Amino acid sequence: MGDSWKNLEYLITTPGVLFARLKSEPRWGLAFTLLFLVSAFLSWGTAPFEEHLIVKSMPSDGEVGPIIIGVLIANLAGEILWIVVLSALLTGFARIFQINEAVKFKHIFASLIHISLIQILIKLFNSALLIVFRQVEEIEMVADMQMIPGLHNLAGSLDNVKLRVFLGHINILSLWYIIILTIAIAVFAKVKKSQACFWAVAIWLFGIIISTLL
Repeated sequence: MGDSWKNLEYLITTPGVLFARLKSEPRWGLAFTLLFLVSAFLSWGTAPFEEHLIVKSMPSDGEVGPIIIGVLIANLAGEILWIVVLSALLTGFARIFQINEAVKFKHIFASLIHISLIQILIKLFNSALLIVFRQVEEIEMVADMQMIPGLHNLAGSLDNVKLRVFLGHINILSLWYIIILTIAIAVFAKVKKSQACFWAVAIWLFGIIISTLL
């Protein structure tokens, strides 16, 4: 357990050390537990906003309760399923292009679990801003729940909801996630930082496109 806590510390202080450790011993139990618990807490905290959006989009005589519960469960399951799918895709990509055959699914999965904690921290910060500075009644669309300043703030009265959600993901804190992912790729694939950064941005863009479409 002590090593797992150390890994969390290294994620913030020295990510390169973390991924070197995960490369030799892919521990992910504690990180997974924290990811699940914080995700559940975020779903609970933002439930009134989710419910408000659902009510606005359905007939007045519809039952909201079962739907909002389903949405919250789907959000939690989606977080984990995405990590599993992305780990499998990256493992397959690594095998096809013969990138460090010593790196297996378990190594990539453990790394993505830890990297996802960065995304959860960003979501936690966004949710705190949402709860403090927005009233539930002010939320007209999903993009209105994005509180961290991003490109969506420059979109003006853009009516395309999916595009506004996509632009909302492009913000200053996204750089933190990209930097951590770049370091992970550099350690595991043994490539230059410039190449690692390119692939990190590509993976990040792929993730937010999928998130936006869903």
